[in-house]
Amino acid sequence: MTRNSLLVALAVVGALCIPVQADLVHYEIGPGSSVSANQGLGLIINTAVVVPTGSANDLNDGGSWTFDFFDIWTTENSVDWDDILVPGAISATLNFAAPPGSAEVTGQTFAFTLGFASTGVLVWQGPDTVTSGGVTYEVSLSDEFFNGKWGTRLNPGREHGATVQATVTQLSSGQGSPVPAPAAPLLVMVGLGLVGWLKRRIA
Repeated sequence: MTRNSLLVALAVVGALCIPVQADLVHYEIGPGSSVSANQGLGLIINTAVVVPTGSANDLNDGGSWTFDFFDIWTTENSVDWDDILVPGAISATLNFAAPPGSAEVTGQTFAFTLGFASTGVLVWQGPDTVTSGGVTYEVSLSDEFFNGKWGTRLNPGREHGATVQATVTQLSSGQGSPVPAPAAPLLVMVGLGLVGWLKRRIA
């Protein structure tokens, strides 16, 4: 064996600890998230944002984070004609402190009855895709039934409503951030053992 072999072994061990480009991105909920819903003709809607400012998670490309976003309910106790025939518009805005930006998802609310059962209905028109700082992610919201009751009446109040969940899915990390690669302990040990063996052969 030569000293060149020792240098090659040292290079192999060093390569195990070289930082690599990762797609891990930090997400954090910022202040001011809001929901705007129908208060006129049609089913009257009440909402309350429940996700705490500062809630955070880290995602890789293709990873998702699901959490409670807001509560939805109605104070109406019966299904009237306008509740069925006049869908109400709803818009939910979710603000992010990191990556900085916001997602807005729109949908409709209305009441539905089969005569023996009635319920409020929330249907979203689709997810919103956001690009911020080279990171692209998608925000989708859960469709919900709320304040349902047997018969042609509704069960009013927040306690009989539903909680809408948001799902953040990372589509692309863009530039990403260099982070240390988690060196495999076994590979490092093998590499160091190889260096020791070569040193004994050269001596």
